[in-house]
Amino acid sequence: MAEVSLSAGELLAHIIPFQFLSSMQRLELVRRLEKRKFRDGDYIVRAGDRSRELFLLACGQVEIVERDHEPPRSIIEPGHYFGERAALFDSPREVSVRARGEVWLYALPAVDFLRLVDRNPIFSQAMANSLTVKQGIFLGYRRLWARI
Repeated sequence: MAEVSLSAGELLAHIIPFQFLSSMQRLELVRRLEKRKFRDGDYIVRAGDRSRELFLLACGQVEIVERDHEPPRSIIEPGHYFGERAALFDSPREVSVRARGEVWLYALPAVDFLRLVDRNPIFSQAMANSLTVKQGIFLGYRRLWARI
């Protein structure tokens, strides 16, 4: 398999909410990313970990697993990100993420991600929309609001 099928710049230019950053902001962010390689079955994060990085998947697939030895809950494909919840809420990882085949990804430190959320309203709105769709994070709030 090729080392990396998508460059950091390509990922940022195509992934919502990062695509809403200016080209200069994306270029600066590329400098903050750390490229990492994982082999089939390697854990990228484990449930309960206190790591807070966000990951951009460049090559390969990762599987979300609730517990070891159970089938994956879902699969993440290249061109997507994961790990934002731990960074946003300073909480332990809720699930484990394991490499499926060879995986290349870019890790974004939580401090850089949170700086974007804090300083870029368009990025923040796109992230909130993504969380709403991807994780249903505001579903309880919306149900309460509808009742009111």
